[in-house]
Amino acid sequence: MFKTEGLPLLPGYYFRDPTITDFHLSHQYDFRNGFCYSRTANIGIGRRPLDVEGTAHFHSVDPFMFDPSLTYGCVKKCPVSLFVPHYVLCDRLRLTFRAFFKQSVPQSPLEHYRIRQVNIIYFVEDDTITVMEPEVANSGLQQRRLVRRNRIPKTTPGDFWHWKDFNIGIDVTVYGVVYHIVDCDSFTREYLHSQGIVMNDPEEIPPDPYTSLTQLKIKPHSHETKVADDKFKRFLEYDGKVLRFFAVYEDPDSKGRELRPHIIYYYLADDTVEVQDYYRKNNGRDPFPLLLRKMKLPKDWKALSVDFPSVAMEVLERKATSYYTAKDFLVGEIIFILGRRFLIYDADEFTRKYFKEILNITQKDAIDVSKKMPPPLVAPVPPYFGFGSPEDSLQSSLTVTTLKPPKKNVVQYVVNIGKHLRYEAVMDWVHPEDKDRKFMFSYSLSDCSITITEIPQHNSGFVQRTYLRSTRIPKPGTNWDDPQYYSPDDFAIGKFTTLIQWADALNQ
Repeated sequence: MFKTEGLPLLPGYYFRDPTITDFHLSHQYDFRNGFCYSRTANIGIGRRPLDVEGTAHFHSVDPFMFDPSLTYGCVKKCPVSLFVPHYVLCDRLRLTFRAFFKQSVPQSPLEHYRIRQVNIIYFVEDDTITVMEPEVANSGLQQRRLVRRNRIPKTTPGDFWHWKDFNIGIDVTVYGVVYHIVDCDSFTREYLHSQGIVMNDPEEIPPDPYTSLTQLKIKPHSHETKVADDKFKRFLEYDGKVLRFFAVYEDPDSKGRELRPHIIYYYLADDTVEVQDYYRKNNGRDPFPLLLRKMKLPKDWKALSVDFPSVAMEVLERKATSYYTAKDFLVGEIIFILGRRFLIYDADEFTRKYFKEILNITQKDAIDVSKKMPPPLVAPVPPYFGFGSPEDSLQSSLTVTTLKPPKKNVVQYVVNIGKHLRYEAVMDWVHPEDKDRKFMFSYSLSDCSITITEIPQHNSGFVQRTYLRSTRIPKPGTNWDDPQYYSPDDFAIGKFTTLIQWADALNQ
């Protein structure tokens, strides 16, 4: 179309060039390796050059007068934003809403209606909607896509659902089916919030009556996860570490229900138990090596079958319900070892330290289980019967088969051998003929014996003789069974003694 210069822009003042027949418009985008690139167009309609590309409208001007960049520098030009179409800007932009609808079930005695959950997906690029139902195993319903993707009309003809019409808590009618929106995903909530739409709070989907009834009938599947037990690691960590407990067992077959001591060993490497008898000297029992050999000790030993060969076989893990562990062995507690009751009354130092540091359990103090024995009977000392010394009489009562002499003070004998104390004495006479008689006392320090010898005198009528041989003489008034003998302290000048009376008694 051509325009004559100077004419007004009115109909009739323009005429069409009949030589121009090509009115094609070149494309603005190119695709390279599957990606869209914008293309700069430098030609117009019908491949004719644009006015801005030609020199017809170019006027020469003085650059010094009209170019400010020479004075103020180059001006930063903002890049022109590329034109992006709506379908490119909103490509793959989806809004997802969670909803449900009620489906009536008229011919079933178990349910009257059914709750079906769906996802309403809105495509922003072309304002289309599709309804998808998640698959439920063994539902017996045709699920997945319920409404194919298209523009959904409202009740008013010519009016379609738009993303501005959606919100939580509203009902959406799609081809006669009423869907109630209860929630949306996080992206949908954020996008609608950015567009100025305030979303309501989420709602709960009502439970399906038939599904709830079916779940009550299904028994829950229970599975017990076994604790991982690395036997090799336990062997390397606890090999040689044994807990030792001291226990007693009341033997019902013995007289007086004897408490028999035992030692219980608990091996930490494999949780096995060993019981060993503790024998004392002269207890009258044959030493037997073990009461229970090393094995895993079951708590309920009666749960085994009657025909189980317990004499030749060990109880396996699958045949016993539970076993004793280290926490079951506590001081003061009673444990049952294959039907026998054992009272744990003490533990060693390593066991107490292991319970306190590893298991955080403080063991009780040791319990005294020893029987209170009555004091032994003391045999009465027999009275002195007059033969020999009182020591000889007492020594003869201590032994029956072989008579032994009484023990002497060897140190006193060796130190004082040959040492004697001599005194001259006269008799406390009664008869006149004994008035002038004199005697020599010899006291031996080695054996505390006394020898009396008469000193001869002329014309006295008494000859020199040993009046008393070497003898230990008790003091007068002492007990014959435990006499007190004369000592050097009893002899002094001018002191009276009664040795002569003892000598007369012995000589008679």
